[in-house]
Amino acid sequence: MAHLGRLGRVGLFASLLGVAACNDKPSGDSAASAEPVSASAAAAPSAPTAPSAAAVASAAAPSAAPLPVASEAPSAAPSASPAAAAIDPELLARMKKVASACSWNGKVLNENCKALAGWHEYLFEPINDHQHDLMRLLEDKDPKIVFLAAVGLSSDGITGTSDPALAKVLFDAFEREKEPAMCAGIAMQAASVKTADFGLEERAKALLKDHPTSECRGEFAAAVLGRNPQLYDLIVELAKTDKVPDVRHEAASGLRRIRHDKDREKNNCKVWAELIDDTGEVYEATAGWLIGTSGSRTLSVPCSEQWPLLLSRAQGLASTGKVQEVSWESGICGLLEEDSADGDTKTKAKAVLRKLVEVTGNLEHARVAALHCLRRFDSDAKTFAKTFENDSSEKVQAAAKRILETKP
Repeated sequence: MAHLGRLGRVGLFASLLGVAACNDKPSGDSAASAEPVSASAAAAPSAPTAPSAAAVASAAAPSAAPLPVASEAPSAAPSASPAAAAIDPELLARMKKVASACSWNGKVLNENCKALAGWHEYLFEPINDHQHDLMRLLEDKDPKIVFLAAVGLSSDGITGTSDPALAKVLFDAFEREKEPAMCAGIAMQAASVKTADFGLEERAKALLKDHPTSECRGEFAAAVLGRNPQLYDLIVELAKTDKVPDVRHEAASGLRRIRHDKDREKNNCKVWAELIDDTGEVYEATAGWLIGTSGSRTLSVPCSEQWPLLLSRAQGLASTGKVQEVSWESGICGLLEEDSADGDTKTKAKAVLRKLVEVTGNLEHARVAALHCLRRFDSDAKTFAKTFENDSSEKVQAAAKRILETKP
């Protein structure tokens, strides 16, 4: 669904990998010796294009020790800099075990490998805070370790880094990687770096405009304003004009990260209104969701001037069975949840939701969600739900039944 593009980043990344819990065996020597290509080639010994770990540490943090390499014995010397600390041996052992258990195609490990699923589960445990280790391992000479570090960054909490050496490592890796499964997590972490503090602002702008992998540009655009509000105008430009619809969707969502700036929040509403047109692209539904849900619930300026446009467009789509994104329902339901919406606006919102349910051509999930929203806000929801006890959709039937069984 469109509006979850930024709200569930781990879910998106898991969908990119399509991790399944099934056993996999390495494909023998051929798998272990496969020639890394694309992004992975940058980390392989046979084609080193990235600066060495020691060079990175020297350039960005002259007083720090060289960055450790996973395949070499880590130094145990203590240091105040995360870039110079020893790699956690337990983490490294787990990574090597996964790398040896899953076959490698030269770009990524087998997405159906059970060991890879276990790697994600391990990183989801709150006690396993290995963010800095994973960042440093983006410089490792084993492309499989680099892959595991990159995908791990999408699971390990998005907090960025305040270490200049690691910030540079992130941006070097972001520029280098092209595979969506590898650079999405890197982009998420790079977006949390305060670029102006480390002289990385121009590199950030170049990545937003020119990185060849749209999934990675989108990830970056969706999150970068949280710590880099100075990039606001560029994100607005991407939302309005980027050639890739998914990037426009992510950039539009990213505008919501602007806080405590009412002028920009009001401008966001205007930008989103420009995206509501008849293209049917994902960013249009995203814009509808953002207009409908900005306000008291999100502690932001409500887009009240744009509500009539949202209602009109959603009504037209619902009436013709063209609601194919659940974001439309979320935006309309948001008007019913908004404290500042008047009675007329809420009456029209309920009418749109009813039409969305009635026309079977609309997305099944959106029809179900509309019924649930009506159950919460429409006093006549039970009478309406009775009409759908024998609907062609079993899920709609089930939603109607739940409403009818609800006690007063």
